[in-house]
Amino acid sequence: MSESLDEIAYAVDSAARGVAGLEDVYSARPLLARAARRLIEDDEPLALVQRQGESLEITVSVAVAADGVAASAVATAVAEAVHAVVDPLAASGSPQARVRVRVSRVLAPSGRGPAASVAEGP
Repeated sequence: MSESLDEIAYAVDSAARGVAGLEDVYSARPLLARAARRLIEDDEPLALVQRQGESLEITVSVAVAADGVAASAVATAVAEAVHAVVDPLAASGSPQARVRVRVSRVLAPSGRGPAASVAEGP
């Protein structure tokens, strides 16, 4: 595996965003870790990719719409998309990556939630 963890995380972010039923992707890093990293870098991947021995542990935090596909179906599709990205990177004989998808937010349906009823300014 020659890619850096950040390169893998950016690829994971991109793969997750392509999943139908997904509303958004959020940072999976703890708040303190995000704040410390922001002091050093302007941009950071949203997925958390860590190396555990020979394999990778990947956490993706997502939001789904309240009226859409079931959260479990979206989470499963995100995990499959992530595996499609990272499994080919593993060295032969390495254990498969462990992928954790957290549905951290369920959003009001687009265009029909409370925010949609707020009038725009002049």
